[in-house]
Amino acid sequence: MRESQYVCTPYPLRCEHESLQTLEGLEAVIDHGGIGLDAAQEKDASSWHRTVIRIDHMNDSRGYSKALEGFAKECGASLHCFYREAAQNRRRNIHLVLDTETSADASGFLRNLRTQPVDIDGCGKPCKEPCAEVLEDLPLPVGGHPMAAGFTSVEYSSAEELNEILQRARTGLLRLALSRSLGPAADGSAESAWVSASVRGALLAVAVRPGRRSTELTNLSELRRMPQTPALCADLHAQPREGEANEELLRLLSKKLHLPVSSLSLISGGKARDKQVLVEGLTPGQVATRLLGES
Repeated sequence: MRESQYVCTPYPLRCEHESLQTLEGLEAVIDHGGIGLDAAQEKDASSWHRTVIRIDHMNDSRGYSKALEGFAKECGASLHCFYREAAQNRRRNIHLVLDTETSADASGFLRNLRTQPVDIDGCGKPCKEPCAEVLEDLPLPVGGHPMAAGFTSVEYSSAEELNEILQRARTGLLRLALSRSLGPAADGSAESAWVSASVRGALLAVAVRPGRRSTELTNLSELRRMPQTPALCADLHAQPREGEANEELLRLLSKKLHLPVSSLSLISGGKARDKQVLVEGLTPGQVATRLLGES
C-alpha cells in the first residue's frame, strides 16, 4: 500500500499524534486548498475564541494526548499541541493552541484539564493538571482564521520555532499547513483526481443526487476517458434524511468494489451532495480498476 508522508510547514515539524478522522480531514484540506472550514464557519470566523495554554510536562504523553483529544472533541474545538521531546517518552514545555466557537467552550476545556486525571505522577499514579498556565485568552483577531478541526500533536525543534508559532497564534495567522509527498502507486497506476491515496487505503470524491428513480454510478464512461474528472457521480433512490442516502451510497460502493460495507466510511459531506468516502485496504489504482472495470 502506498503511504502518505506528511511534512509540516513553514517549520520542520513532525506530526506525531493524529486521529484518523483528523488525518483524513487534513488530507481533504490539502486537496481542496482550504483549512477545513465550511462556508458558514469562514463567514463567522471572527466570532471564534483562541486560547493558548502552557503545560510544563507530560509523563505519560500517549495517555495525556488521548485525554486532550477527548476534551477537544467534547467542546467541538480545534486543538493543536506543540511540544519538545524529552527522555523516556516524556514531553516538556508544551503549548496548546485551542480554537473554540465561544469562550464558554474554552472554559469547559480548561475545567476538564484541571479537574480530571490526565497524566501520571512520579510513582505512576493518575494525576490532574492543576498548573496549566493560560498565556492568551482572546477573541480570534480580525483577519485570523480558526485552524482545521480536530487534534494534532507536533514537535518543534528550537525556541525560535516555538516563538514564531506563538506569535502566529497571537495574531490569528497560525495554520497547520501540511503538504503531501507521494511516490508512484504500488501498482504502478497514475492517481486520478477523483480517487487519492490515504494512510489506510483510498479516498473517493463522490457527488450524489438523492431521490432518483434508481441507485447507480452514472459517470464511469467519463472517468475512463478523463481521469481528471473531479468526482465519481452517483444517483441514489434514498432521500437525504436521517442518513438514508449516505447508507445507500456505502452499500452501492461496497457492491461495486466487492468489499464489506465495514471497509467503507464517510469522511466528510454527511449533509452535502459532495462527499468523501474512505475505502480501507485498497490503493487508488485498485479502486479505479474495480469501478471502471464495471460494464
